[in-house]
Amino acid sequence: MIYESEYAAYQQLKLQALQGDLNAGIRQADEGQLVDSETAFNALI
Repeated sequence: MIYESEYAAYQQLKLQALQGDLNAGIRQADEGQLVDSETAFNALI
């Protein structure tokens, strides 16, 4: 069992990681470092 405060802290860490990833992507886009969807999704397959 996990305490509510620990779960909230875990959720906050996940949110911060997501925000960091989004900000990194925005910076790359601002710098013109874009890839098309086919290239991006091929890396996932």
